[in-house]
Amino acid sequence: MSKFPYIAHLCKNGNKKELVEEVSGIATMMGRDAKDVAEEFIKAYETAEENKDDPAYKQIAKNQEKAIEFYQREYDLEEEQK
Repeated sequence: MSKFPYIAHLCKNGNKKELVEEVSGIATMMGRDAKDVAEEFIKAYETAEENKDDPAYKQIAKNQEKAIEFYQREYDLEEEQK
């Protein structure tokens, strides 16, 4: 599974601690601090949400919501199988 649905889910729910852990690998590869990368993901998510009616952000916000819905379906499925 792609990491984007999970990252979008974490951004939406404001789970910064888990988000930092999730992005730590890519942050390290980029030579960046994981907290900074996590904050940038959150800022990007919030910007897309705040501007979701603006044509420039409409598709981005829509993709974020689809990713979150996908993650929730997958997560719910995994929980049901336990």
